[in-house]
Amino acid sequence: IRQIGEKAFVQASEKAGRIKNPDMISDFIAMQWHLWDSTSTITEPLQGMDPGKSWQVDQWVPWPIPIPNLPVRTTTYTLDSFMTDDSGQPKAVIKSAYALSQTTPKQKFPEPYDGRFQMRGLMGFLRNYKFLSLEGTGEQVFNVNEGLIESDNQHYTMAVNAEFMLPLGDSLPVLEVDQTISIERIKTP
Repeated sequence: IRQIGEKAFVQASEKAGRIKNPDMISDFIAMQWHLWDSTSTITEPLQGMDPGKSWQVDQWVPWPIPIPNLPVRTTTYTLDSFMTDDSGQPKAVIKSAYALSQTTPKQKFPEPYDGRFQMRGLMGFLRNYKFLSLEGTGEQVFNVNEGLIESDNQHYTMAVNAEFMLPLGDSLPVLEVDQTISIERIKTP
């Protein structure tokens, strides 16, 4: 993770120091970290699952800026249905819904960056992010026989307030994040 994080920096000059380019490294880490939460966080898994059963987990939200308090979402998973594909493989369809959470997951988020640096672009001029809301939904298809996720699609919007590094009167930026994350298992011959 640290090796990937180092690729996000440029050395503009000795005086300027390290400058971090915008990236989606934390998005990738968050997806990998929580890719199996849908099935690994089921309470009492040996009891089996019926359509309509729901369970929750708190997850870090992908955020491109390294800040001490990353936003957290509560994801509610619901087993929607079972189906079979053309080859007769049983699949579970798992729906998800997202909401902003005020809790912090027990695991520490892996940090891809260390040391001092400046952010490039608009994010380099903002600070004191306040995450106001997050809402969205998703759908995952899980291959029951193989124990593998075949696809996962997530879409959410998030409202965020921030402050400029230098005071600019009453002008405060309001950011709206509209994020879609899609993964699909590639079939191998």
